[in-house]
Amino acid sequence: MASLAYKNPAETHSSDSRRLKIRSLGIAWTILVSLFVLWELWNYSGLFAKISEWQFAVFRKSWPAATFGLLSLLFALPGLFLVHITRLKKAQEEQDAAPQDPQQKLLDKANFWRLLLGRTSIFFAALAVLSLIATLFLPGGAQPVPITVGKEVQPRPANGATTLTGRIIFAQTTTLSQDLILTGKDTRFAPILPAEGAGPVRYVVQLAPYEGMIEGQPRDPVMSVSGTLMRNALPGPIRVLYNNAGIALADNVYVLYRYSGTMRRPYYVAAIQLGAAALLLLLLFSFQTRHIKKLRQRFEEADKATPSVG
Repeated sequence: MASLAYKNPAETHSSDSRRLKIRSLGIAWTILVSLFVLWELWNYSGLFAKISEWQFAVFRKSWPAATFGLLSLLFALPGLFLVHITRLKKAQEEQDAAPQDPQQKLLDKANFWRLLLGRTSIFFAALAVLSLIATLFLPGGAQPVPITVGKEVQPRPANGATTLTGRIIFAQTTTLSQDLILTGKDTRFAPILPAEGAGPVRYVVQLAPYEGMIEGQPRDPVMSVSGTLMRNALPGPIRVLYNNAGIALADNVYVLYRYSGTMRRPYYVAAIQLGAAALLLLLLFSFQTRHIKKLRQRFEEADKATPSVG
């Protein structure tokens, strides 16, 4: 004789409310850690910077978008686990109330992977959107602030439109190569020091194409260069190269970007790569959805083919 378990509606409401709070906490955690990793990418600091520099030291290349996405996913795992565990508890309660047959269990397992692919796709798509939104907050300004290297009025210059005057060391020019999926882009940088004297490199300027070469020989002139100044924005590969070459760097290195497109390019590349990952996961989500549909059709056909008793 079958028995029906009675559940107090108040207990059911309390359980649902508790699951909603845990789920909300998991979602909030996922969003916060993603923003934190984005902040590390923005400032090139913390674990993101260390991993990027390790990649370049070992492989002579770094993958900012992949590093950003994997770090975000890794740190978001506790939040994703909370979201997942609430779903499992709800499914378990439903199963206890009405035991499932083997076919339904197989469908639930396939649906779990479908949901995982879909949610991960949304996660990477959200990271791609955050990368694009970050470009809206990059520094700018119409009137450049003049700064003479070594004679700064403010000990910590502000980000924004700036005209730097100093001695550009073309002999220490470095080239940063960036893969843009179908093509590539090279950007050249060089330190700029006080007109007289030396010391740790505090400023690095982006060079125009072929700038700094006369008859193939480098020179170190005193120049005034205008662009957008960004604090602590020296790309990790260049920092590694300078450190390996014995060139002393200040704790916080400013980069003067001559072209706004160069400043925005890493964010666009990250958005493209993360978006491509999201599309790939979405494609797998679509395949899994079709797989579940075929499973349902197969089970329905099997049920129709089974002769009824009586």
